[in-house]
Amino acid sequence: MPARARVLAPVLAVAAALLLAACSGSTTTPSADGAAPASTPPAGATSSTSAVPASATPSTATPSPSATPMDTLVILWYGNGGADKLDDLITSVARVEARHAEGRAVIELDKAFAAVRAARPYTPIPDPETQAAWASAVEHLGSGMSTVLSTSALNPGPSMAPEQAKETEARGWEEFATGMAALRDVDKRLQAFGCLPHGDPWKA
Repeated sequence: MPARARVLAPVLAVAAALLLAACSGSTTTPSADGAAPASTPPAGATSSTSAVPASATPSTATPSPSATPMDTLVILWYGNGGADKLDDLITSVARVEARHAEGRAVIELDKAFAAVRAARPYTPIPDPETQAAWASAVEHLGSGMSTVLSTSALNPGPSMAPEQAKETEARGWEEFATGMAALRDVDKRLQAFGCLPHGDPWKA
């Protein structure tokens, strides 16, 4: 082979390789140790290892109050402190109810009054009907216990005649019973929304 041909042969081989690489849309980078060159994918090509789709990662977003159904809003109310207020109120007044049903004198009302005071200004329940029942329960329970307490010998106010005290106490317990019925309605409504208590707060 002529010397010129021997010189051009390697050059032509390299040019052919570069031409083929350009036609295939990829470039090769020779390795320093003589290993097979690594291929660089062309722009726009996708890798065989795809990114994890967004749907595969757990979501930590909380539902927007303006876009969620009513049951979700009520569950959020219940889970963000509403359950504690409800359980405290039920536990406290259920004990009062149980003592009265057994015919025992009800003297200790401090815990029940404290639970009523804590429940009254609490964030309203998103469902209007359940909130109305909640407000009724709190109002009647507080008013009923205040009426009962007004007839007690421990009441610092003026004492009543025995007959008047008896009638006033009966009226107070009647109003208290109205509040208990409303509170049971609240508990029933919340459970229908999916707000289930861990235990039974009604067990005095």
